[in-house]
Amino acid sequence: MAREDSEGASPKGKKSGRKTATKDNEAAAAPPPPPINPAARAHRRKSQFVANPAGGGPSLVWVDRLIEGDPVAKLLENAQKWDFDMFEFNKVTQGHPIVCMVLHQVKVNNLDDYLPINFANLTRYLLSLEDGYKDVPFHNKLHGADAAHGMTFFMMQPKVTAHLSKVDLYACILAAAMHDFEHPGVNNAFLVNSRHETALLYNDQSVLESFHVSRAWKLLLSAPNLDVFEGFTQDQYRDARATMIHTILGTDMKFHFDHLTKFKTRANANAFDEPEKKDVWLLLAMCLHAADVSNPAKPWKLSMQWTARVMEEFFQQGEQETEKGLTVSAFMDRATTNIAKCQVGFINFLIKPFFEEWTNFLGDECVKTLFSNVESNVAVWEKEGEEALGDKLAALKTIPAPKSPTGAPGAAPGAALGASPAPTAPTSST
Repeated sequence: MAREDSEGASPKGKKSGRKTATKDNEAAAAPPPPPINPAARAHRRKSQFVANPAGGGPSLVWVDRLIEGDPVAKLLENAQKWDFDMFEFNKVTQGHPIVCMVLHQVKVNNLDDYLPINFANLTRYLLSLEDGYKDVPFHNKLHGADAAHGMTFFMMQPKVTAHLSKVDLYACILAAAMHDFEHPGVNNAFLVNSRHETALLYNDQSVLESFHVSRAWKLLLSAPNLDVFEGFTQDQYRDARATMIHTILGTDMKFHFDHLTKFKTRANANAFDEPEKKDVWLLLAMCLHAADVSNPAKPWKLSMQWTARVMEEFFQQGEQETEKGLTVSAFMDRATTNIAKCQVGFINFLIKPFFEEWTNFLGDECVKTLFSNVESNVAVWEKEGEEALGDKLAALKTIPAPKSPTGAPGAAPGAALGASPAPTAPTSST
């Protein structure tokens, strides 16, 4: 049964009225307008929220123009499909994949018909959020946008979306976009083992996940014109925040098997037919976790590029561990790691069992697209080995020159965690 929103099941009231016969005749006599790209039409219908931001400040009309432009709008026609090319999207959005993806998903799903969304605030927040993602190989704004795309894809599956409120949808699109905000390019184990102050702050428990939530929310509350929940009721705000915290903390890999076990148990008990609140939260946590680790479930062309990025980030962490006198983590030694064997093990042990259960629950179409990708990708790794990476292999295997004691590279990403202030609202003009 679909959950009702606290604001009611009906969309916000719209002005309506009949055209006069004269106007109808005039409209019929006028030449037909040029065709509008469907993705641009969905955005254009609501673009005035961004073009005329309340409360002054720099104009954000350039965001509308970017999304409505042919290159972006054409790609967004496929934004509801699993094989969406986020790398190409990053290029055509001029490095604004989070802003454009989140705004599109909110608008194309008509969430503002049910929720008092201030698009000017939302746009400013997304620009600042995007700016806060660090320039690391994998956990950057491109991954944040990809997670928002994957999260929406899973939430729109019939067996999930039937149980979600509009607040759930809005909150979780945002949660996916912010889930790795200010990621330093090293994992929880590195922060704990190096006794980093952030690991001390969060008592070694879900260190990065807690950090991402906290920093993203601090940014959200840092200025009134960044408040993406302006106009929401207190109940809606509390519900959204609780849901977002739950789903982002659930991306900690230490919960991987716990999530899977609970999901199988509840699915076998048919608990998702009429889910309780805890079951809806479990579904949403599964959605974001699946989006977060979905690289092996992408078509090979995309999956291979994500693999090259995550392995480069692994190797950079391994080099930092060496510098600090720490034991180099498994699969993070550039000189000895066989990337193909690493991927085969990762997919067979973690990804394949997870996506087998998840896609079987979602339905045949997801089995055919996602799970078949998992199987075909692991087959490529097994057959071709590291050579499957093509021209990306050489760069991954090149050991960097030793760093000078005073060189900038000595400032490891982990050392900068949380050091920078929350990004301020952008000052871009049209």
